[in-house]
Amino acid sequence: MSEATESAPAGNMTPDELVEAIPPLIATVSSRLGEHAETLRDWSRDWLHAWNTYDVDAVLALVTADFVYQDPSMFGDQIVGRAAFREFLTMMWHAFPDMAMEIPSTPFVPLIGTGLAVPWRLTGTFTGDLRAGDDLTIAPTGRRFDIHGIDLYTYREGLLCHWTSVADQMNLARQLGLIPDPNSRQIKYALRAQRLLTPLLTPGRWKR
Repeated sequence: MSEATESAPAGNMTPDELVEAIPPLIATVSSRLGEHAETLRDWSRDWLHAWNTYDVDAVLALVTADFVYQDPSMFGDQIVGRAAFREFLTMMWHAFPDMAMEIPSTPFVPLIGTGLAVPWRLTGTFTGDLRAGDDLTIAPTGRRFDIHGIDLYTYREGLLCHWTSVADQMNLARQLGLIPDPNSRQIKYALRAQRLLTPLLTPGRWKR
């Protein structure tokens, strides 16, 4: 592998270059991440323990000051910094006070950079108010949830600096009783109404 390929960050490589770089990058994974193996193990152990004991300070001690959390279901919003992350954790554990996290299968390591891709299982019960926006609060339904997803972690100097979490949010909303079951009459009626109304909402239909 050329020196340029070895040192180039993924963001500076084209899709074709990334594909061609896969074999040499795989060959360097062990030597590149070996020195971080124990740090990643210790961090993961502390992370799971902090989450499952609802220890906000312990969680915050494992992230950088400029930490960023992203979730596709947040419609482009993101959580930046420890103060905002503290608020997020407090809200989540208020809404789901028995939330529990586990790793049901093996994590994956990246070909570039220092990080982990971690499959997870999350369970809990919706028993407290959940803030969904500045002026919107969702009332608890008392329903339990059990979902799977995957986290993409990026580390800097032994701390988490960027976290992307991906899960089936529609399934979560259904389990929590926030949306109807896909096979329910409500969904069937809503789809029929959408088909009837769509022609009326076509752009330009009402222009003179």
